[in-house]
Amino acid sequence: MVIEIDSDEIRSITIDGENVVEVTTDGNKVFPGDYGNGQDGSLNVSSSNVNINNYTYLDSNVSSGSNELSVNNSSVFDSGEEILIYQVQSSSGDPPAGNYEIKRISSISSGSILLESGLINSYTSNDFNNTTSNVTIIVNIPEYTSVNISGSVSPDQWNGFTGGVTIFKCNGTTDIDGNINATGRGFRGGLGETDRFGTGDQGESYEGIGVESRSANEGGGGGGGDPNDSNTEGGGGGGGYGSSGNDGVIDNFPGDEGSGGNTYGTSDLSRIHLGSGGGGGSMDDDSDGSGRDRGSNGGNGGGIVFVISKNITGSGSIISNGQDGEDVLNDSSEEPGAGGGGSGGSIKIKTDSMGVLTQVSGGAGGDNPHGELGGDGGSGRTHIM
Repeated sequence: MVIEIDSDEIRSITIDGENVVEVTTDGNKVFPGDYGNGQDGSLNVSSSNVNINNYTYLDSNVSSGSNELSVNNSSVFDSGEEILIYQVQSSSGDPPAGNYEIKRISSISSGSILLESGLINSYTSNDFNNTTSNVTIIVNIPEYTSVNISGSVSPDQWNGFTGGVTIFKCNGTTDIDGNINATGRGFRGGLGETDRFGTGDQGESYEGIGVESRSANEGGGGGGGDPNDSNTEGGGGGGGYGSSGNDGVIDNFPGDEGSGGNTYGTSDLSRIHLGSGGGGGSMDDDSDGSGRDRGSNGGNGGGIVFVISKNITGSGSIISNGQDGEDVLNDSSEEPGAGGGGSGGSIKIKTDSMGVLTQVSGGAGGDNPHGELGGDGGSGRTHIM
């Protein structure tokens, strides 16, 4: 049964028997009381960096109301599974990056996923690993009866096509004595410059990868610049997300450091995002041609951890920090710029009882003994409901 409510915030409430299982708010879904059907049994993780999810991406756009997805690889999914559909990047902003919803698969065929019900949102996915990217990914959602993590669970690194997300449901207790860790699994840091006196690349963000520029790439930190072919170079700016990234540092010529990335997203994670990358540092003279004076790379942003579990206990933690910016090479004889730190990512949790720590800190800017430091990344976002 679906009850339609005339409200700017709540569009509908779906009721199964006596339980509210879905609330649609402003085009996105939250899931009060829906902890999954337990069809995947128990999960026990004692190893490090275990990925529990499968990924693919839409290979064409899809409109709201449609119940069929054309995907790059359908073979890693099964009928009856739930999936996350997530607009990772949107260069046009229509539809906006960060939109997502959860659907259950009705059937699978080669290159196609048929859903049990139509999409709420429209999604674009037609330009990948580019400065103007439009990418929507599909992630399966395991449904456990219990989860015990003494090692660590981590998503695959975002690579411009897929990755970056850990998500699961548990209708019992999730006990974490190790950690769920998406540190550095989000948008990628900008590359340090390898051409003499050149500017580093911006960090990647929700519109696409960066270019050689000192300006921020939305959340991505700006690349460190070179002031008039001088012998001092700018550090890359830190990535931004929940808070702004810090500007890079340059000793003698303020204004040529990379700018810190901007804030974006929503505090309640009704739109959810990867953390943004820090900017790359500028290259110095490299008069001997060794490459030791190249700019350093920016750090990656944090990924996404989305846990829907009835109870969460343990002595461990859920972490999605930004990666530190790269330090300059120790034997550099000149003054190249260090990389900016990536921003923290997203942690969204639905639970009746929360008993572990969370952290979404920005990565530290890279170091340089001469003073051309990378900027620190901004914090990510956490929402517990």
